[in-house]
Amino acid sequence: MRRTPASTTVALVAALALAGPSSAALAAESESESSAESASACEITGGQLIWGIKESFRAYISGTIANGTWEVSDGATYETPLFGWSDVSGVIDPETLAGSAEFTGAVHFTGHDGLLETVMANPTLAFAEDGTGTLLLDLSNLTMDDALAGDTDKAQTITQASFITLDLASAPLMLDADGTTISATAVPTAITQAGFDAFGTYETGTAFDPIDVTLTVECPEDEDEDEVDETAAATSEPTAAPATADSADMSWIGWLVGIAVLIAVIAVIVWLVLRRRAAATPAEGSDAGGDAEEPAR
Repeated sequence: MRRTPASTTVALVAALALAGPSSAALAAESESESSAESASACEITGGQLIWGIKESFRAYISGTIANGTWEVSDGATYETPLFGWSDVSGVIDPETLAGSAEFTGAVHFTGHDGLLETVMANPTLAFAEDGTGTLLLDLSNLTMDDALAGDTDKAQTITQASFITLDLASAPLMLDADGTTISATAVPTAITQAGFDAFGTYETGTAFDPIDVTLTVECPEDEDEDEVDETAAATSEPTAAPATADSADMSWIGWLVGIAVLIAVIAVIVWLVLRRRAAATPAEGSDAGGDAEEPAR
């Protein structure tokens, strides 16, 4: 009657010993599969921003009322009727096309015998994951109203003001087939509230000139997909080797511990059985001898 619990104990210990290594191996494989990282952002290595700012503003500056002009510096260019920036840096995600492109260069407008003076410099194109975009720039400005009133002390300088919105829904960014160029053409723009507060003259939402942008990007190479596929195939086959050295070590340790526990349990059970048998033998002999010596009546 007592052998049944012992047998059951042995069976349970053996099952646990066999199950242990499998669980460890599965955990190691799961950790290995979850270690893949998402693609890193691409570095912007070149490009060009083409923008006329606003045709009516240029016409006012160069007209007979303001009798003004403009000059470019720090790498900015002008080819009638468009300004250009080509010194650029930044990063962008190749999947979502979110990121920023920071250009260097300035355009200096003057008019009304120097009373009107505006500098637009260092435009940044900011692209959000939701597909919206903004052009920011450094703005040093005296509004036309203040200039005509002679209030030159009201000039203000703002760093990276959110100047215009980019309607990327109408003219979206496009990544070429080889993944090295991102571009958008004739993107509609409109001045923001912050742009109006800094620049004046044009109410929020007023259309400015569209922009063209081309960005050359350099993306890090993806992980070797062939090796990843081979590893996945190997782990799915029963006879395949473990995916990593760490998982192999864990598997052997599990087997050894299971076998050691099983041997220990069996040894204890054998010892208990032998002890019980040894204890039972004298008693049985004593009973037999007593029956033989009983006198006849």
